Amino acid sequence: MTQTPRLVFAATIALATTLLASAAPHWRVVETPHSRILSQLPEQDTVELAQQFEQFTEAVSQFIVVEPGALQPITIVAFASEREFKPYWPHIGGSKQQKEAAGFFAQPGYGAIIGLRELFSGMANDDSMTRHAILHETTHWITNAARVQVPLWLREGLAETCATAEFNSDRLVLGQPFNPLVKALRAKTWMPYDQLAAVTPRDPEYNDNNRNSLFYGQAWLVTHHLIFEKGAAGIATINQLAGNHPDPKANFVRAIGRTPAQLQEDLQDYLKYGQFSFQSLPRSTALAALKAAPATEAQVAVALGRLAFAGANFELARTQAEKARQAAPATPEPYALLAVVERQAKNVPAVAAATERALALRSQDPEVYFLRAWSLDRLAEAAGTPEKNVAEVVTCLRRSIALAPRARDARLEHSRRAPKLEPLAAEDVALISESLRLFPEESYLLVGLARIARLSGSHAEADKLLNHVLAAPDRLLPWQLNQCQSLRVDWDVRSRCAEIDALTTAGRTAEALAACAELEKQQLPGYLAHLVTRSKETARAKAAP
Repeated sequence: MTQTPRLVFAATIALATTLLASAAPHWRVVETPHSRILSQLPEQDTVELAQQFEQFTEAVSQFIVVEPGALQPITIVAFASEREFKPYWPHIGGSKQQKEAAGFFAQPGYGAIIGLRELFSGMANDDSMTRHAILHETTHWITNAARVQVPLWLREGLAETCATAEFNSDRLVLGQPFNPLVKALRAKTWMPYDQLAAVTPRDPEYNDNNRNSLFYGQAWLVTHHLIFEKGAAGIATINQLAGNHPDPKANFVRAIGRTPAQLQEDLQDYLKYGQFSFQSLPRSTALAALKAAPATEAQVAVALGRLAFAGANFELARTQAEKARQAAPATPEPYALLAVVERQAKNVPAVAAATERALALRSQDPEVYFLRAWSLDRLAEAAGTPEKNVAEVVTCLRRSIALAPRARDARLEHSRRAPKLEPLAAEDVALISESLRLFPEESYLLVGLARIARLSGSHAEADKLLNHVLAAPDRLLPWQLNQCQSLRVDWDVRSRCAEIDALTTAGRTAEALAACAELEKQQLPGYLAHLVTRSKETARAKAAP
Protein backbone atom coordinates (compact mmCIF):
# COMPACT_ATOMS: atom_id res chain seq x y z
CA MET A 1 0.00 0.00 0.00
CA THR A 2 1.39 3.34 -1.00
CA GLN A 3 1.90 5.57 2.01
CA THR A 4 2.63 8.69 -0.03
CA PRO A 5 -0.36 9.21 -2.32
CA ARG A 6 0.29 9.76 -5.97
CA LEU A 7 -1.37 13.06 -6.78
CA VAL A 8 -2.30 14.51 -10.13
CA PHE A 9 -3.28 18.18 -10.24
CA ALA A 10 -3.00 21.22 -12.45
CA ALA A 11 -3.04 24.99 -11.99
CA THR A 12 -6.28 26.68 -13.02
CA ILE A 13 -7.74 30.13 -13.51
CA ALA A 14 -9.68 31.76 -10.70
CA LEU A 15 -13.33 30.85 -10.42
CA ALA A 16 -15.47 33.49 -12.11
CA THR A 17 -18.80 32.74 -10.46
CA THR A 18 -20.11 34.70 -7.50
CA LEU A 19 -20.15 32.66 -4.27
CA LEU A 20 -23.42 32.35 -2.43
CA ALA A 21 -23.16 33.82 1.03
CA SER A 22 -24.05 32.32 4.44
CA ALA A 23 -25.09 28.65 4.56
CA ALA A 24 -22.85 25.94 3.10
CA PRO A 25 -24.27 24.05 0.12
CA HIS A 26 -26.17 20.82 0.73
CA TRP A 27 -24.45 17.52 0.06
CA ARG A 28 -25.98 14.92 -2.24
CA VAL A 29 -24.93 11.35 -2.95
CA VAL A 30 -25.32 9.17 -6.05
CA GLU A 31 -24.36 5.50 -6.00
CA THR A 32 -23.38 3.91 -9.33
CA PRO A 33 -22.09 0.42 -10.14
CA HIS A 34 -18.50 1.69 -9.99
CA SER A 35 -18.48 4.80 -7.83
CA ARG A 36 -19.96 6.95 -5.10
CA ILE A 37 -20.41 10.63 -5.91
CA LEU A 38 -20.66 13.13 -3.02
CA SER A 39 -21.58 16.51 -4.41
CA GLN A 40 -22.45 20.08 -3.45
CA LEU A 41 -23.52 20.75 -7.03
CA PRO A 42 -27.21 21.15 -7.92
CA GLU A 43 -29.10 17.88 -8.16
CA GLN A 44 -29.15 17.81 -11.96
CA ASP A 45 -25.42 18.48 -12.19
CA THR A 46 -24.70 15.83 -9.56
CA VAL A 47 -26.58 13.21 -11.56
CA GLU A 48 -24.87 14.38 -14.75
CA LEU A 49 -21.45 13.95 -13.13
CA ALA A 50 -22.38 10.41 -12.11
CA GLN A 51 -23.53 9.67 -15.65
CA GLN A 52 -20.36 11.13 -17.17
CA PHE A 53 -18.08 9.08 -14.97
CA GLU A 54 -20.03 5.86 -15.28
CA GLN A 55 -20.21 6.09 -19.06
CA PHE A 56 -16.48 6.81 -19.24
CA THR A 57 -15.77 3.71 -17.12
CA GLU A 58 -17.97 1.55 -19.33
CA ALA A 59 -16.43 2.98 -22.50
CA VAL A 60 -12.84 2.27 -21.41
CA SER A 61 -13.84 -1.23 -20.29
CA GLN A 62 -14.78 -2.08 -23.89
CA PHE A 63 -11.10 -1.91 -24.87
CA ILE A 64 -9.60 -4.21 -22.24
CA VAL A 65 -11.23 -7.20 -20.54
CA VAL A 66 -11.85 -6.24 -16.91
CA GLU A 67 -12.27 -8.92 -14.24
CA PRO A 68 -15.85 -8.76 -12.90
CA GLY A 69 -15.88 -7.24 -9.43
CA ALA A 70 -12.15 -6.42 -9.50
CA LEU A 71 -12.54 -2.63 -9.78
CA GLN A 72 -11.84 -1.16 -6.39
CA PRO A 73 -14.30 1.52 -5.21
CA ILE A 74 -13.76 5.07 -6.28
CA THR A 75 -15.21 8.16 -4.62
CA ILE A 76 -15.76 11.47 -6.42
CA VAL A 77 -16.19 14.58 -4.30
CA ALA A 78 -17.54 17.61 -6.17
CA PHE A 79 -17.52 21.04 -4.54
CA ALA A 80 -19.74 23.99 -5.35
CA SER A 81 -16.93 26.53 -5.34
CA GLU A 82 -13.23 27.18 -5.00
CA ARG A 83 -13.84 28.34 -1.41
CA GLU A 84 -15.36 25.00 -0.46
CA PHE A 85 -12.63 23.02 -2.24
CA LYS A 86 -9.66 25.05 -0.99
CA PRO A 87 -9.16 23.23 2.38
CA TYR A 88 -8.73 20.00 0.43
CA TRP A 89 -6.22 21.19 -2.13
CA PRO A 90 -3.32 18.73 -2.01
CA HIS A 91 -0.17 19.60 -0.14
CA ILE A 92 2.87 19.67 -2.42
CA GLY A 93 5.41 17.05 -1.41
CA GLY A 94 3.90 16.89 2.07
CA SER A 95 4.55 20.59 2.75
CA LYS A 96 1.92 23.17 3.64
CA GLN A 97 2.45 25.02 0.38
CA GLN A 98 -0.63 24.55 -1.77
CA LYS A 99 -1.57 25.18 -5.38
CA GLU A 100 -4.96 25.96 -6.78
CA ALA A 101 -6.54 22.97 -8.46
CA ALA A 102 -9.67 22.40 -10.49
CA GLY A 103 -9.38 18.80 -9.42
CA PHE A 104 -7.04 15.95 -8.59
CA PHE A 105 -6.93 12.16 -8.62
CA ALA A 106 -5.25 10.10 -5.92
CA GLN A 107 -4.95 6.43 -5.09
CA PRO A 108 -3.50 6.36 -1.58
CA GLY A 109 -4.60 2.83 -0.70
CA TYR A 110 -7.06 0.27 -1.92
CA GLY A 111 -9.62 2.71 -3.26
CA ALA A 112 -9.23 5.77 -5.44
CA ILE A 113 -10.62 9.26 -5.00
CA ILE A 114 -11.19 12.30 -7.20
CA GLY A 115 -11.73 15.84 -5.97
CA LEU A 116 -13.44 18.29 -8.36
CA ARG A 117 -14.99 21.71 -8.22
CA GLU A 118 -17.18 21.28 -11.30
CA LEU A 119 -18.40 18.87 -13.97
CA PHE A 120 -15.91 17.40 -16.43
CA SER A 121 -17.95 19.02 -19.19
CA GLY A 122 -17.89 22.34 -17.32
CA MET A 123 -14.12 22.64 -17.18
CA ALA A 124 -12.82 25.60 -19.15
CA ASN A 125 -10.14 25.21 -21.81
CA ASP A 126 -7.60 26.39 -19.25
CA ASP A 127 -8.54 23.36 -17.13
CA SER A 128 -8.11 20.85 -19.94
CA MET A 129 -4.84 19.56 -18.47
CA THR A 130 -6.61 18.86 -15.20
CA ARG A 131 -9.31 16.87 -16.98
CA HIS A 132 -6.65 15.08 -19.04
CA ALA A 133 -4.64 14.11 -15.96
CA ILE A 134 -7.69 12.89 -14.02
CA LEU A 135 -9.02 10.80 -16.91
CA HIS A 136 -5.52 9.40 -17.60
CA GLU A 137 -5.27 8.17 -14.01
CA THR A 138 -8.87 6.96 -14.00
CA THR A 139 -8.02 4.80 -17.03
CA HIS A 140 -5.16 3.29 -15.00
CA TRP A 141 -7.65 2.60 -12.22
CA ILE A 142 -9.73 0.62 -14.73
CA THR A 143 -6.84 -1.29 -16.31
CA ASN A 144 -5.63 -2.27 -12.83
CA ALA A 145 -8.66 -4.56 -12.80
CA ALA A 146 -7.83 -6.17 -16.16
CA ARG A 147 -8.13 -9.93 -16.27
CA VAL A 148 -4.48 -10.26 -17.29
CA GLN A 149 -1.32 -8.22 -16.82
CA VAL A 150 -1.25 -5.15 -19.07
CA PRO A 151 2.23 -4.21 -20.36
CA LEU A 152 3.50 -0.75 -19.52
CA TRP A 153 3.31 0.68 -23.06
CA LEU A 154 -0.30 -0.47 -23.43
CA ARG A 155 -1.27 0.91 -20.01
CA GLU A 156 0.07 4.32 -20.92
CA GLY A 157 -1.11 4.19 -24.53
CA LEU A 158 -4.66 3.38 -23.47
CA ALA A 159 -4.57 6.06 -20.76
CA GLU A 160 -3.45 8.72 -23.25
CA THR A 161 -6.02 7.57 -25.79
CA CYS A 162 -8.89 7.91 -23.30
CA ALA A 163 -7.66 10.99 -21.43
CA THR A 164 -8.87 13.37 -24.14
CA ALA A 165 -12.51 12.33 -23.64
CA GLU A 166 -15.02 15.13 -24.00
CA PHE A 167 -18.45 15.14 -22.39
CA ASN A 168 -21.09 16.94 -24.44
CA SER A 169 -24.74 17.38 -23.53
CA ASP A 170 -25.78 14.09 -25.06
CA ARG A 171 -22.58 12.34 -26.18
CA LEU A 172 -19.19 11.07 -25.01
CA VAL A 173 -16.38 11.61 -27.54
CA LEU A 174 -13.32 9.35 -27.25
CA GLY A 175 -10.09 9.26 -29.19
CA GLN A 176 -9.28 12.84 -30.10
CA PRO A 177 -5.50 13.34 -30.37
CA PHE A 178 -3.47 14.99 -27.62
CA ASN A 179 -1.51 17.71 -29.39
CA PRO A 180 1.67 17.66 -27.21
CA LEU A 181 2.19 13.98 -28.08
CA VAL A 182 1.58 14.62 -31.77
CA LYS A 183 4.21 17.38 -31.69
CA ALA A 184 6.70 15.12 -29.89
CA LEU A 185 6.25 12.37 -32.48
CA ARG A 186 6.81 14.80 -35.32
CA ALA A 187 9.94 16.29 -33.76
CA LYS A 188 11.80 13.20 -32.50
CA THR A 189 13.38 10.03 -33.91
CA TRP A 190 11.25 7.04 -32.97
CA MET A 191 12.49 3.98 -31.13
CA PRO A 192 11.82 0.58 -32.78
CA TYR A 193 8.39 -0.64 -31.80
CA ASP A 194 9.61 -3.98 -30.46
CA GLN A 195 11.87 -1.96 -28.13
CA LEU A 196 8.84 0.06 -27.01
CA ALA A 197 7.10 -3.21 -26.08
CA ALA A 198 9.90 -4.12 -23.66
CA VAL A 199 10.20 -0.79 -21.79
CA THR A 200 9.84 -1.14 -18.01
CA PRO A 201 9.29 1.47 -15.26
CA ARG A 202 13.02 1.35 -14.51
CA ASP A 203 14.05 2.39 -18.03
CA PRO A 204 14.92 6.00 -18.93
CA GLU A 205 12.54 5.83 -21.90
CA TYR A 206 9.78 5.86 -19.29
CA ASN A 207 11.10 7.70 -16.24
CA ASP A 208 13.34 10.36 -17.81
CA ASN A 209 11.28 13.52 -18.36
CA ASN A 210 13.49 14.49 -21.28
CA ARG A 211 12.77 11.24 -23.10
CA ASN A 212 9.41 9.89 -22.01
CA SER A 213 7.28 12.08 -24.28
CA LEU A 214 8.42 9.85 -27.15
CA PHE A 215 7.47 6.70 -25.20
CA TYR A 216 4.05 8.10 -24.37
CA GLY A 217 3.59 9.35 -27.93
CA GLN A 218 4.45 6.05 -29.60
CA ALA A 219 2.40 4.10 -27.08
CA TRP A 220 -0.58 6.38 -27.74
CA LEU A 221 -0.21 6.19 -31.51
CA VAL A 222 -0.19 2.40 -31.80
CA THR A 223 -3.02 2.04 -29.27
CA HIS A 224 -5.11 4.69 -31.02
CA HIS A 225 -4.45 3.06 -34.40
CA LEU A 226 -5.53 -0.37 -33.15
CA ILE A 227 -8.75 0.88 -31.54
CA PHE A 228 -10.00 3.47 -33.99
CA GLU A 229 -8.58 2.27 -37.30
CA LYS A 230 -8.68 -1.50 -36.84
CA GLY A 231 -11.89 -1.60 -34.82
CA ALA A 232 -12.95 -4.95 -33.34
CA ALA A 233 -9.88 -6.70 -34.78
CA GLY A 234 -7.60 -4.09 -33.19
CA ILE A 235 -9.29 -4.43 -29.81
CA ALA A 236 -8.86 -8.21 -30.06
CA THR A 237 -5.17 -7.61 -30.76
CA ILE A 238 -4.91 -5.38 -27.67
CA ASN A 239 -6.23 -8.20 -25.50
CA GLN A 240 -3.75 -10.60 -27.12
CA LEU A 241 -0.96 -8.19 -26.25
CA ALA A 242 -2.00 -8.15 -22.59
CA GLY A 243 -0.76 -11.00 -20.43
CA ASN A 244 2.39 -12.35 -18.84
CA HIS A 245 4.60 -13.11 -21.82
CA PRO A 246 8.21 -14.21 -21.29
CA ASP A 247 9.34 -12.42 -24.48
CA PRO A 248 7.37 -9.15 -24.84
CA LYS A 249 9.17 -8.16 -28.06
CA ALA A 250 8.35 -11.42 -29.84
CA ASN A 251 4.79 -11.40 -28.56
CA PHE A 252 4.30 -7.83 -29.77
CA VAL A 253 5.40 -8.68 -33.32
CA ARG A 254 3.33 -11.89 -33.33
CA ALA A 255 0.14 -10.17 -32.13
CA ILE A 256 0.45 -7.10 -34.38
CA GLY A 257 1.25 -9.20 -37.43
CA ARG A 258 3.77 -6.66 -38.73
CA THR A 259 7.52 -6.30 -38.32
CA PRO A 260 8.61 -3.27 -36.24
CA ALA A 261 9.75 -1.52 -39.44
CA GLN A 262 6.46 -2.22 -41.24
CA LEU A 263 4.45 -1.03 -38.23
CA GLN A 264 6.51 2.15 -37.97
CA GLU A 265 5.85 2.88 -41.64
CA ASP A 266 2.11 2.34 -41.13
CA LEU A 267 2.04 4.62 -38.11
CA GLN A 268 4.12 7.36 -39.72
CA ASP A 269 1.56 7.47 -42.52
CA TYR A 270 -1.22 7.53 -39.92
CA LEU A 271 0.48 10.47 -38.17
CA LYS A 272 1.41 12.28 -41.38
CA TYR A 273 -2.11 12.77 -42.66
CA GLY A 274 -3.50 13.68 -39.23
CA GLN A 275 -6.99 12.36 -39.99
CA PHE A 276 -7.46 10.58 -36.68
CA SER A 277 -10.63 8.60 -36.19
CA PHE A 278 -12.58 8.88 -32.95
CA GLN A 279 -15.66 7.44 -31.30
CA SER A 280 -18.82 9.39 -30.48
CA LEU A 281 -21.09 7.54 -28.07
CA PRO A 282 -24.65 8.62 -27.25
CA ARG A 283 -25.50 9.07 -23.58
CA SER A 284 -26.41 5.67 -22.17
CA THR A 285 -30.16 5.36 -21.57
CA ALA A 286 -29.45 2.91 -18.75
CA LEU A 287 -27.85 5.75 -16.78
CA ALA A 288 -31.00 7.87 -16.92
CA ALA A 289 -32.28 6.05 -13.84
CA LEU A 290 -29.51 7.38 -11.59
CA LYS A 291 -30.88 9.51 -8.77
CA ALA A 292 -29.35 11.79 -6.15
CA ALA A 293 -30.29 11.50 -2.49
CA PRO A 294 -29.40 13.63 0.54
CA ALA A 295 -26.04 12.52 1.93
CA THR A 296 -25.70 11.62 5.59
CA GLU A 297 -23.28 13.46 7.85
CA ALA A 298 -21.17 10.30 8.15
CA GLN A 299 -21.03 9.76 4.37
CA VAL A 300 -19.81 13.31 3.86
CA ALA A 301 -17.25 13.13 6.67
CA VAL A 302 -15.80 9.82 5.42
CA ALA A 303 -15.53 11.13 1.86
CA LEU A 304 -13.95 14.41 2.97
CA GLY A 305 -11.62 12.56 5.31
CA ARG A 306 -10.40 10.30 2.53
CA LEU A 307 -9.98 13.27 0.19
CA ALA A 308 -7.99 15.13 2.85
CA PHE A 309 -5.80 12.07 3.44
CA ALA A 310 -5.22 11.67 -0.29
CA GLY A 311 -4.03 15.28 -0.41
CA ALA A 312 -1.67 14.75 2.57
CA ASN A 313 -3.86 17.00 4.76
CA PHE A 314 -3.55 14.50 7.59
CA GLU A 315 -4.88 16.53 10.51
CA LEU A 316 -7.98 17.45 8.53
CA ALA A 317 -8.38 13.75 7.67
CA ARG A 318 -8.25 12.87 11.37
CA THR A 319 -10.82 15.56 12.21
CA GLN A 320 -13.21 14.21 9.58
CA ALA A 321 -12.66 10.63 10.73
CA GLU A 322 -13.63 11.55 14.29
CA LYS A 323 -16.63 13.48 12.99
CA ALA A 324 -17.75 10.41 11.03
CA ARG A 325 -17.29 8.16 14.06
CA GLN A 326 -19.40 10.43 16.23
CA ALA A 327 -22.10 10.63 13.56
CA ALA A 328 -22.28 6.87 12.90
CA PRO A 329 -20.51 4.90 15.66
CA ALA A 330 -22.23 1.63 14.72
CA THR A 331 -20.98 1.56 11.11
CA PRO A 332 -17.53 0.30 10.02
CA GLU A 333 -16.54 3.06 7.55
CA PRO A 334 -15.42 5.66 10.15
CA TYR A 335 -13.16 3.10 11.83
CA ALA A 336 -11.71 2.08 8.47
CA LEU A 337 -10.78 5.72 7.86
CA LEU A 338 -9.35 6.05 11.36
CA ALA A 339 -7.16 3.00 10.73
CA VAL A 340 -5.77 4.58 7.56
CA VAL A 341 -5.02 7.85 9.35
CA GLU A 342 -3.43 6.14 12.37
CA ARG A 343 -1.24 4.00 10.16
CA GLN A 344 0.18 7.12 8.54
CA ALA A 345 0.95 8.35 12.06
CA LYS A 346 2.60 4.97 12.86
CA ASN A 347 0.26 4.50 15.81
CA VAL A 348 0.13 0.71 15.67
CA PRO A 349 -2.11 0.11 18.74
CA ALA A 350 -4.64 2.62 17.38
CA VAL A 351 -4.68 0.85 14.00
CA ALA A 352 -5.25 -2.46 15.77
CA ALA A 353 -8.13 -1.01 17.80
CA ALA A 354 -9.78 0.67 14.80
CA THR A 355 -9.56 -2.42 12.59
CA GLU A 356 -10.85 -4.64 15.40
CA ARG A 357 -13.89 -2.40 15.76
CA ALA A 358 -14.45 -2.20 11.98
CA LEU A 359 -14.38 -5.99 11.67
CA ALA A 360 -16.68 -6.37 14.67
CA LEU A 361 -19.11 -4.18 12.71
CA ARG A 362 -18.75 -6.61 9.77
CA SER A 363 -16.59 -4.50 7.49
CA GLN A 364 -15.94 -6.02 4.08
CA ASP A 365 -13.28 -3.47 3.20
CA PRO A 366 -10.12 -5.27 1.95
CA GLU A 367 -7.97 -2.43 3.32
CA VAL A 368 -9.33 -3.06 6.82
CA TYR A 369 -8.22 -6.69 6.63
CA PHE A 370 -4.81 -5.64 5.33
CA LEU A 371 -4.32 -3.06 8.09
CA ARG A 372 -5.51 -5.57 10.68
CA ALA A 373 -2.79 -7.96 9.52
CA TRP A 374 -0.23 -5.13 9.44
CA SER A 375 -1.01 -4.00 12.99
CA LEU A 376 -1.01 -7.52 14.48
CA ASP A 377 2.31 -8.23 12.81
CA ARG A 378 3.89 -5.03 14.16
CA LEU A 379 2.51 -5.58 17.67
CA ALA A 380 3.98 -9.08 17.78
CA GLU A 381 7.36 -7.83 16.57
CA ALA A 382 7.37 -5.04 19.19
CA ALA A 383 6.61 -7.60 21.91
CA GLY A 384 9.47 -9.81 20.77
CA THR A 385 7.09 -12.61 19.75
CA PRO A 386 7.08 -12.39 15.94
CA GLU A 387 5.42 -15.80 15.53
CA LYS A 388 2.55 -15.09 17.92
CA ASN A 389 -0.11 -13.81 15.51
CA VAL A 390 0.96 -15.56 12.31
CA ALA A 391 -2.25 -17.57 11.88
CA GLU A 392 -4.53 -14.53 12.31
CA VAL A 393 -2.28 -12.34 10.16
CA VAL A 394 -2.37 -14.85 7.29
CA THR A 395 -6.13 -15.28 7.65
CA CYS A 396 -6.63 -11.51 7.34
CA LEU A 397 -4.34 -11.33 4.31
CA ARG A 398 -6.19 -14.16 2.61
CA ARG A 399 -9.47 -12.31 3.15
CA SER A 400 -8.01 -9.04 1.87
CA ILE A 401 -6.84 -10.78 -1.31
CA ALA A 402 -10.20 -12.50 -1.76
CA LEU A 403 -11.95 -9.12 -1.62
CA ALA A 404 -9.35 -7.37 -3.79
CA PRO A 405 -7.62 -9.99 -5.97
CA ARG A 406 -5.15 -7.49 -7.41
CA ALA A 407 -4.07 -6.11 -4.05
CA ARG A 408 -0.33 -6.23 -4.68
CA ASP A 409 0.77 -5.28 -1.15
CA ALA A 410 -1.48 -7.84 0.51
CA ARG A 411 -0.02 -10.50 -1.76
CA LEU A 412 3.55 -9.41 -0.96
CA GLU A 413 2.83 -9.54 2.77
CA HIS A 414 1.11 -12.91 2.39
CA SER A 415 4.14 -14.38 0.63
CA ARG A 416 6.30 -13.18 3.52
CA ARG A 417 4.11 -14.43 6.37
CA ALA A 418 2.34 -17.57 5.09
CA PRO A 419 5.49 -19.78 4.96
CA LYS A 420 5.81 -19.32 8.73
CA LEU A 421 2.59 -21.25 9.31
CA GLU A 422 2.96 -24.75 10.70
CA PRO A 423 1.73 -26.80 8.98
CA LEU A 424 1.81 -24.87 5.73
CA ALA A 425 -1.59 -24.91 4.01
CA ALA A 426 -1.86 -25.95 0.38
CA GLU A 427 -4.04 -22.90 -0.33
CA ASP A 428 -1.18 -20.61 0.69
CA VAL A 429 1.24 -22.33 -1.67
CA ALA A 430 -1.31 -21.94 -4.48
CA LEU A 431 -1.95 -18.31 -3.53
CA ILE A 432 1.75 -17.40 -3.68
CA SER A 433 2.07 -19.08 -7.08
CA GLU A 434 -1.00 -17.17 -8.28
CA SER A 435 0.51 -13.91 -7.01
CA LEU A 436 3.64 -14.53 -9.02
CA ARG A 437 1.57 -15.11 -12.17
CA LEU A 438 -0.31 -11.87 -11.59
CA PHE A 439 2.80 -9.82 -10.78
CA PRO A 440 5.77 -11.48 -12.50
CA GLU A 441 7.82 -8.29 -12.11
CA GLU A 442 7.61 -8.60 -8.32
CA SER A 443 10.63 -10.84 -7.82
CA TYR A 444 10.12 -10.60 -4.06
CA LEU A 445 7.23 -13.05 -4.46
CA LEU A 446 9.83 -15.70 -5.32
CA VAL A 447 11.07 -15.40 -1.76
CA GLY A 448 7.79 -16.89 -0.57
CA LEU A 449 8.32 -19.89 -2.84
CA ALA A 450 11.91 -20.10 -1.61
CA ARG A 451 10.70 -20.23 1.99
CA ILE A 452 8.27 -23.00 1.08
CA ALA A 453 11.01 -24.98 -0.64
CA ARG A 454 13.21 -24.57 2.43
CA LEU A 455 10.46 -25.81 4.75
CA SER A 456 9.92 -28.87 2.57
CA GLY A 457 13.62 -29.74 2.81
CA SER A 458 14.51 -28.65 -0.74
CA HIS A 459 17.39 -26.46 0.40
CA ALA A 460 19.10 -26.37 -2.98
CA GLU A 461 15.91 -25.16 -4.69
CA ALA A 462 15.37 -22.57 -1.93
CA ASP A 463 18.93 -21.27 -2.33
CA LYS A 464 18.52 -21.10 -6.10
CA LEU A 465 15.34 -19.00 -5.84
CA LEU A 466 16.74 -16.66 -3.20
CA ASN A 467 20.00 -16.16 -5.10
CA HIS A 468 18.01 -15.37 -8.26
CA VAL A 469 16.16 -12.62 -6.39
CA LEU A 470 19.36 -11.19 -4.90
CA ALA A 471 21.03 -11.18 -8.33
CA ALA A 472 18.74 -8.27 -9.34
CA PRO A 473 18.68 -5.98 -6.27
CA ASP A 474 17.35 -3.06 -8.32
CA ARG A 475 14.02 -4.89 -8.60
CA LEU A 476 13.57 -4.83 -4.81
CA LEU A 477 12.47 -2.11 -2.44
CA PRO A 478 15.03 -1.30 0.29
CA TRP A 479 13.13 -3.23 2.98
CA GLN A 480 12.74 -6.20 0.64
CA LEU A 481 16.46 -6.21 -0.15
CA ASN A 482 17.36 -6.02 3.56
CA GLN A 483 15.03 -8.88 4.33
CA CYS A 484 16.42 -11.04 1.51
CA GLN A 485 19.98 -10.37 2.63
CA SER A 486 19.05 -11.25 6.22
CA LEU A 487 17.37 -14.42 5.00
CA ARG A 488 20.50 -15.33 3.02
CA VAL A 489 22.62 -14.98 6.18
CA ASP A 490 20.03 -16.93 8.21
CA TRP A 491 19.97 -19.86 5.82
CA ASP A 492 23.75 -19.89 5.39
CA VAL A 493 24.34 -19.96 9.16
CA ARG A 494 21.67 -22.63 9.75
CA SER A 495 23.12 -24.80 6.99
CA ARG A 496 26.62 -24.33 8.38
CA CYS A 497 25.47 -25.20 11.92
CA ALA A 498 23.83 -28.35 10.56
CA GLU A 499 27.17 -29.30 8.95
CA ILE A 500 29.01 -28.56 12.22
CA ASP A 501 26.60 -30.77 14.16
CA ALA A 502 27.18 -33.54 11.60
CA LEU A 503 30.96 -33.20 12.10
CA THR A 504 30.46 -33.42 15.86
CA THR A 505 28.32 -36.53 15.52
CA ALA A 506 31.03 -38.09 13.34
CA GLY A 507 33.62 -37.36 16.03
CA ARG A 508 35.40 -34.67 13.98
CA THR A 509 35.16 -32.16 16.80
CA ALA A 510 38.31 -30.22 15.95
CA GLU A 511 36.90 -29.39 12.52
CA ALA A 512 33.54 -28.56 14.13
CA LEU A 513 35.14 -26.13 16.60
CA ALA A 514 37.23 -24.51 13.85
CA ALA A 515 34.07 -23.97 11.79
CA CYS A 516 32.37 -22.39 14.82
CA ALA A 517 35.31 -20.03 15.25
CA GLU A 518 34.91 -18.89 11.63
CA LEU A 519 31.21 -18.19 12.14
CA GLU A 520 31.91 -16.27 15.35
CA LYS A 521 33.97 -13.76 13.34
CA GLN A 522 30.74 -12.57 11.69
CA GLN A 523 28.45 -10.01 13.29
CA LEU A 524 25.38 -12.19 13.61
CA PRO A 525 21.99 -11.30 15.09
CA GLY A 526 21.39 -12.72 18.57
CA TYR A 527 19.32 -15.73 17.61
CA LEU A 528 21.88 -16.89 15.03
CA ALA A 529 24.76 -16.27 17.42
CA HIS A 530 22.87 -18.48 19.89
CA LEU A 531 22.69 -21.29 17.30
CA VAL A 532 26.46 -21.10 16.74
CA THR A 533 27.09 -21.12 20.50
CA ARG A 534 24.87 -24.17 20.92
CA SER A 535 26.75 -26.05 18.18
CA LYS A 536 30.06 -25.01 19.73
CA GLU A 537 29.05 -26.23 23.19
CA THR A 538 27.89 -29.55 21.75
CA ALA A 539 31.24 -30.00 19.97
CA ARG A 540 33.19 -29.12 23.15
CA ALA A 541 31.18 -31.60 25.19
CA LYS A 542 31.82 -34.29 22.60
CA ALA A 543 35.54 -33.48 22.57
CA ALA A 544 35.87 -33.58 26.38
CA PRO A 545 37.65 -36.70 27.76
